[in-house]
Amino acid sequence: MIDHGNNLDLKGSKNIFVLGLLQFSSFLTYLIFNVIDVGDSGTGLPILAFYLLLSVVLALLILRRSVTIQLHFILFILFVCWISLKVIVDLGDVGFLKSITIKTTGGILLFYLIGAFLGLVHQEFLHSSTRLYYGKILLIFYLCIVSWMIFKFSLRLRPDIFYLSGIDGSYQRSGNFLSISFVCLSYVFMRVMFGFIEFQKSLVKFVFWIWVYTSSTLIVLIASQLIGSNSATAVILGVYLITFVMSLLVTRKALFQSYFHQKLRLPLSKRFFGKLVYISFSLVLLLTPALIVVLSKFDIKNLRIFGFGEGTNTSINTRVEILMNTGLEQIGFAPLFGDFNVAYLTTGSEGRTLHSFFSYVVANLGLFGLTIVLFLFFLVFKVLFEGCKNKADFGLKSYFRNVTSLYSSFILLYLVFFANLATGVSWIVLWFTLGFVSRPIGSNKL
Repeated sequence: MIDHGNNLDLKGSKNIFVLGLLQFSSFLTYLIFNVIDVGDSGTGLPILAFYLLLSVVLALLILRRSVTIQLHFILFILFVCWISLKVIVDLGDVGFLKSITIKTTGGILLFYLIGAFLGLVHQEFLHSSTRLYYGKILLIFYLCIVSWMIFKFSLRLRPDIFYLSGIDGSYQRSGNFLSISFVCLSYVFMRVMFGFIEFQKSLVKFVFWIWVYTSSTLIVLIASQLIGSNSATAVILGVYLITFVMSLLVTRKALFQSYFHQKLRLPLSKRFFGKLVYISFSLVLLLTPALIVVLSKFDIKNLRIFGFGEGTNTSINTRVEILMNTGLEQIGFAPLFGDFNVAYLTTGSEGRTLHSFFSYVVANLGLFGLTIVLFLFFLVFKVLFEGCKNKADFGLKSYFRNVTSLYSSFILLYLVFFANLATGVSWIVLWFTLGFVSRPIGSNKL
């Protein structure tokens, strides 16, 4: 187990703080640089290498006494091994194996480990009250870098539709990177919001940080449609709503006082979920009129989500058509162990794969693969559920830990839900988040 006394010494180290700040900011820079260069094959590999080096150094410092490996991490490795075996046996394509495991386009293993490294440092440093300004620096940094991104996009804007020139359909990688960056931002924002429980803060400061987060959200939402990524649009909207509602709820002094006096039991608290529903419903009532006014002044048919004026979303229609017409055939082709070439063998086109996470897993990896991945998610949600429950004192740190676990559960549930609507197995946003929230290597406390 981790020596927590030494961790406290680490948190007080200025050098460790600087390394953590560099790690987080370098990763965000790498992601946004690749979004800016949408349409190209990729950029910023030296920045990614720098991030990985910092991550290894920080992990060695944090885990220098001992390492605890969670069972769900072993299951994840088993899942990657099963994918590798199936790709080699069914396709014999080493290039595809690299792209689905370790490359930056759809590398399941790469982004799970990136998320695990970042999540480890996030838990160690952002949850320290002495490092509150860590999150504030990152929020301002993100707003600046995405503002620069939207400026760069304005130079490539097409005159006929709300879209950038030179993309040629190569938007998925950049859309995924934009989604991952926003997930990171949302966790940083939540940590800053916790500061309004720790310290007496003015309403002006509270509103200011909400404005910073919301402004960043609006910018990346615009960017997601400029690059044509409906997936990123859905992720950003969903994660923002979850984060915004949770931030308004968990910063209520009355809620923390109920927790402190052991009158609020997470995660199955009727009072907590009652407030959650109330705030969510109020938010919808307040935002709907403003949204109608904004949309009435903008021709939304020019967005990709509405087919650039055609009135239909071709990407969604295509996904539904493939699932409805060939889903059962692909799933039933090799139900026990699956076949990675199933799309070509059943439809004659390798591009007609199922864009529904669990359906894709069954068709390509069989019931054996589905069993592994379901057990993997079960264990992760079990860890998050346990993290919601207080096992020690009912103080501030316990409250942070419990609420963060509950927040992570909502985020992961939403991404799993969306993955089953629109993505295959190599959706790196899901795997990054899974590694980030589950802390597969470290202590057993989230």
